[in-house]
Amino acid sequence: MSTLYDVDMHYVYVLLNLKTHKPYIGQTKSLRQRFSAHQGHGSFNLVYYEAYRDPHAAYKREKLLKNYGTTWTRLKQRLDTSFKMAG
Repeated sequence: MSTLYDVDMHYVYVLLNLKTHKPYIGQTKSLRQRFSAHQGHGSFNLVYYEAYRDPHAAYKREKLLKNYGTTWTRLKQRLDTSFKMAG
């Protein structure tokens, strides 16, 4: 039986470019490593991530968000609300 720490996770993430204020959406198996790689191309903040056990589910979610349709709009509204509550 595997424990929580033995499970390979796959992440869908949203970074905010601090210079252009544009979001970047991606997916990876190693969130820390990927974030560090992005930092070499500019300044980014990690503003959101989701964790999945199934890599195909993570890939599908990334594609939904990258289409900038209703899925992205709803997530952005949720993030905007969270930032207002935290501020």
